[in-house]
This record gives sequence, C-alpha cells and structure tokens, in this order.
Amino acid sequence: MPSAQDVRIEKNKVKTSGQDCSRDELSWAGLSDLQKCRQLAKIERFDQFSFRHLLDCIRALLRQNQSADAIQLANHYFKILDSPPSDLSIEELSRAPELISTMAGLAPFISKTGERLCQALADPALNGFLHYHIATALAALSGNAALHEDFEMVETLGMVLELRLSSDPAAHKDCCGGALSRLLPVNLVERVIERALAERNDMAWQRRAALLLRFSGAPGLEKSFQYLETERNASRRIILMRLISRSGAGSLELVRKRLQHTEWYVVRNACLLLHEMCDPELCEQLGPVLHHLNDTVQETAVKLIIQSRGASRGQILAANLRYLRGAALEKAFQELALLKDPTVLPALEDFIYRHQYGDGIKLRLALRALIAIPCPRSAQLVSNIASDQVIDESIRKIALAASG
Repeated sequence: MPSAQDVRIEKNKVKTSGQDCSRDELSWAGLSDLQKCRQLAKIERFDQFSFRHLLDCIRALLRQNQSADAIQLANHYFKILDSPPSDLSIEELSRAPELISTMAGLAPFISKTGERLCQALADPALNGFLHYHIATALAALSGNAALHEDFEMVETLGMVLELRLSSDPAAHKDCCGGALSRLLPVNLVERVIERALAERNDMAWQRRAALLLRFSGAPGLEKSFQYLETERNASRRIILMRLISRSGAGSLELVRKRLQHTEWYVVRNACLLLHEMCDPELCEQLGPVLHHLNDTVQETAVKLIIQSRGASRGQILAANLRYLRGAALEKAFQELALLKDPTVLPALEDFIYRHQYGDGIKLRLALRALIAIPCPRSAQLVSNIASDQVIDESIRKIALAASG
C-alpha cells in the first residue's frame, strides 16, 4: 500500500501537469494564425495535443481560403512517411483518415499524399498494424478523391492496393482487400455508371468505369445490375452489360445467381453476361435455364450454348430436349445433327419414344438428328421408325429413305 505522503506527491504531479496543460492552451490561444503555423511547422512528430492544434489551424486556414498554407501544413504532417519504418508509430498513422477528411478536395494534397502512401504500402518493412493503417489511409484518400470526381486518382490507388493484394491474397485480405472494397463509396457508383452511359464513345473512360466497378465489389455490382434491369434502351443495356462483364471474376457468381431470377429478362441478361465473361462453366450453368417457361430465354440459352463450342454442349442440349419449344428445339436438333455424337443417342431415343405417335414436327426434327449419327444403334432406330405403321407416313418415308 502506498503511504499517504506518496499519494500526496502523485496528486501534486497530476495537478501540476494539468496546470501546465492549461497554461500551454492559453498560450496557444493567444498566438496569431501565422505564429501557430510557424510553431507547427517546427514540430517533427505530433502528439495528440499538437495534432489537434494542427487540425484546428488547417481548418482556420481553409475558412480563410488560404489553401496553399493548409496544404503545406498537412504535407508537413505526412513527412512521417519519409521516416525510417522503425520510427513510425501506429498512433501517428491512425490519425491519417481524419486529416485526409479535413483536406477534402484539395488536389495537390491528394496527389502528394497518394504518392507517399503508395510507396509506404509497397515497403515490406512497414508490416503488421503499420501496413494496415497505411491501407486504411489509402481508402480514405480514395474516398476523398471520389467525392470530387477525381476518378483517375481512385483508379491509381485501387491498382496499387490490388497489386499488393494479389502478391499474397491470404496475408492481405483484411488490410489491402478491405481497403479495396471501401475505395469507392457506394453512393458514387451511380455517378460512375451515369458517366459511362453519357460518355459511351470514350473508351478510356469505359475502361476506367469497369475498373472502378470492380474495386467497389458486390455493392457496386448490385447497383449496376439494378440499372441494367430497369433500362429499356437496348444500346444503353449493351453498355451496362459490357461494364459488368469487364468488372472481373468476382462478379461471375453474382451473375450466375441471376439465372434463378423470377423475371425472364433478368435471366436472359444473365445468360448473355456469362457468355460475354467467358464463364468456364457456361454450358453447365445454362443447362437448367433450358427449362425456362419463356421462349426468348430458351432461345438465348440454346444459342449461347452452341456458340460456346463447349465439349459438353451436345450432352446438355440432348438431356434437355423434352423441355425445349419452337425455335430453341429446332436449333438444338440442328446442332446435334452437326455434332454426330453417338453419346446423345439415349436422349434422342427417349425423345422419339415420347413423341412417336404425337407431334410430327418434333419427331421429324429428332429423326434428322438421328440419321446424321453414323453408328449401328442409330441405324436400328431409324429402321424401327421406317417400319412402324402407326407413325405418320411422311416421317416413315424419310426413315425408309435413310435406311435404304
């Protein structure tokens, strides 16, 4: 237990310290803005009190439209990034977002600070929580730039973060990956999309817009889908689909989920997007879509499966023949006739069995695909059709001609 005298000594220390702080604050308040700037410029490392004075002084300068002096002071604080890594503290870096927010919209500050932060992010000596706070500061700087539509800076910062993340995804998931997802505020995604629609002939901007959407992650892509799903102009839909398709592999799963949407046009758009994105599982993903009740969706899915040239396209088309209608069914049979794949014979046989005494048009389509396949089982099935007296005569004649 401390003695009564020790307690008195500690109380006196606290009292003296408080008095010193009060005198310092009074002394600071009595200085002119110019004197405050000069004193702050002499400080190399800021504690919490001097940092608060820095923010107050910068805000006063900005109110007086003295942005050059404010930028000079803010850049002075960020000279900490020029220090050896061993001299940096987490506390100093954790203050960066607040200072960045205070300097909103000042391009010279954003440019210089972005350069410093990007260099610091790439420094392997700045690791752990130091690295985490640098990534956080980059996200704050990007958000600041985006608010003033400096999307070129957002793109630059995003590519630096993405490069660091790709170097070791597991290690940088929370720091660089987290910062990347906060790079573009969701409320600004609409502005990016609107500019892309307005500047449809500017290929550089189209490329940048796609990158920005990729950086914005799932929330940004969801906003893009909402635009696409409500857009009635075909040319504008093409631009939106191109943006989404260029937004990276991360959007692939979101597009696939839309294949199960209740609105037919959303499903059709999803089919087209997966084809545009070169989905490696396109045929497998579109297989269930062949059951869709809308003819346009069926036709689109069949067309894209055929265009994919996927090795499994014949088997997938054959397995879903019973669900297809009209033009979709006709295109599917045309493709099967071109493929001449004996592995689809069981599906063809099943289809013929279902329609042999019914729909003559469907049976004729199936027969032509069957005739095109050169194998004994196919020949036997054609012969059976030719000799079945119940089947329509015109169909039997086709089979008989093929058998002979």
